[in-house]
Amino acid sequence: AEKSGHALNSALLRKLLIQVAWGMLRKNPRGKQLFNRICKGHKTRRKLAAVAVGRHALVWCWGVLNSDQDWNWKPQDDKKRMAG
Repeated sequence: AEKSGHALNSALLRKLLIQVAWGMLRKNPRGKQLFNRICKGHKTRRKLAAVAVGRHALVWCWGVLNSDQDWNWKPQDDKKRMAG
């Protein structure tokens, strides 16, 4: 079953991350902001934006697990980071 020796192949990982992204659009303001920024109002960019949001969610999760801290995001945190 495993051709490359990895636990997940890239197609399966992409499918899982897209499902995470669609969930984030309903429940997570940060994910929704990112999705809207990438889509820029174009329906043709929705799938691309969903993959990007899923990838960002994975990076955010890795950061939380790596830092041994609770998830603590506030909308102003991104604005400060982008301005500075």
